[in-house]
Amino acid sequence: MIADQLIKYVVTARTLLHQSIVLFPGFLSITHIRNSGAAFSMFSGHNAILALIGITFIVFIGYYLPRLARKSLWGGLSVALIMAGALGNLIDRMMRGYVIDYIDVKWFSIFNLADVYINIGVALLILLLIFDRRKQTSTKG
Repeated sequence: MIADQLIKYVVTARTLLHQSIVLFPGFLSITHIRNSGAAFSMFSGHNAILALIGITFIVFIGYYLPRLARKSLWGGLSVALIMAGALGNLIDRMMRGYVIDYIDVKWFSIFNLADVYINIGVALLILLLIFDRRKQTSTKG
């Protein structure tokens, strides 16, 4: 979350809105945009609702994080990543009224480090659930 906020600060301080800094031509740039929606700009302009959903989600995850961390280091890590990403974007929504996105992979939507945290955390959680289910199935049979 801190790295995400620090990068957002640098991007907003060093670039103009919609300005791009090409890192790898045709592949990766830093592009300063404002996203008033959720993933892929869905629900644009509904910042208050998205902030409320974010707060609710963070409270829910905050309640379950200690329980998952006691059961599994990887489960705790996955939820911590999701929480860090959600907090990073919630800070933007509360402070700015929109989320700063900046990672511009030319064949995908522009996103930020908080989004990366969320996606890695969700992917890890899904893998843990799949392997846990397989483990339970193999011990029953």
